Amino acid sequence: MSRPRIGITSSIVRGTEPHDFRELTAYIAAIDAAGGQPIALFNDAAERETLGTLDGLLVSGGVDVDPGRYGEADRYPGEAYEHRSDRDTFEFAAIAHARVRALPTLCICRGMQAANVVFGGTLYQDLPSERGAAYASHEHTEDGRSSYAIFPEHLVTIEPTSRLAEIVGAKALATNSRHHQALCEVPAAFRVVGVCPDGTIEAIEATFAHPFFLGVQWHPERTVDVDPVSRALFAAFLAAARTLPV
Repeated sequence: MSRPRIGITSSIVRGTEPHDFRELTAYIAAIDAAGGQPIALFNDAAERETLGTLDGLLVSGGVDVDPGRYGEADRYPGEAYEHRSDRDTFEFAAIAHARVRALPTLCICRGMQAANVVFGGTLYQDLPSERGAAYASHEHTEDGRSSYAIFPEHLVTIEPTSRLAEIVGAKALATNSRHHQALCEVPAAFRVVGVCPDGTIEAIEATFAHPFFLGVQWHPERTVDVDPVSRALFAAFLAAARTLPV
């Protein structure tokens, strides 16, 4: 296999404009740089046929998961990002497909949150509202503007026996941080393999048999040009995709 086909989820519905998938630019570049063929996925049921042609799935960041999906009302509407029930429907089906087909899967930010909910977990709907003002630090800013730069103080401790530790070759790493929600209850389908000092869950991996099913709360696609750890994560993902049985 020369260039594994990696599907990347989005919020863009077929038949709407624009179709340039601008929101996926960083993910597309990261997959391309790692040797994959990025396949931008429209957010609609017709793409379910495309899932069967993929060698890997990247569940991208974006809007909040509808709290109704994990049995809660929207408690903080003033803090919530947009909810897209249509995106939840497509991505939840894609994640379920990835498990059944043993499709290598990397879930980033919202993607990790979506995977947690698919398997029965819950989310903190808004970290500062539910856990305290100090948790606003997870939405990192520089000069008053949101930033995807690596934040040295945002240190993630890695479970030493995890696949993630094997990939990154470190017990701890500094990452960027751009999220106001986080995992709360984690289902048995996952184990927590990365946490911040304040206890916020930053990485999970599957406990079920699977060649590669990993979720990270940060955005490695934004730092592949400057960060060897980010490149290693995408390289491991693409290596798993190359070994997917035909």
